[in-house]
Amino acid sequence: MLMVFILGGITVILISFFFIKIKIKDEELIISVIYNVFKINIFKITKIRIGETMWSGFHKCGTATGGLIVFSKNKNDLYITPENQDEFLEELLKINSHIVIEDVRK
Repeated sequence: MLMVFILGGITVILISFFFIKIKIKDEELIISVIYNVFKINIFKITKIRIGETMWSGFHKCGTATGGLIVFSKNKNDLYITPENQDEFLEELLKINSHIVIEDVRK
């Protein structure tokens, strides 16, 4: 029974690591792992903090450290690690230029 639990946990981690997709479609930020697990309207994003760890944020959809925390009007923070942070931020700011960018890297 313990072996099944361990193998199940390893499977979930591997699926999350290899299949997390972060995409911007129309005016929505969509995070999917095989299916959509998080979706938010980009105009509800208030702030993005750069340089956080994977232990930050309410929803954790990132696989590395030094990611982004997306804050929204809904108060459900999201931790993500896009492949190219600069391009990702640029795309978001094209849609919603009112997003505040806060860099906490040392």
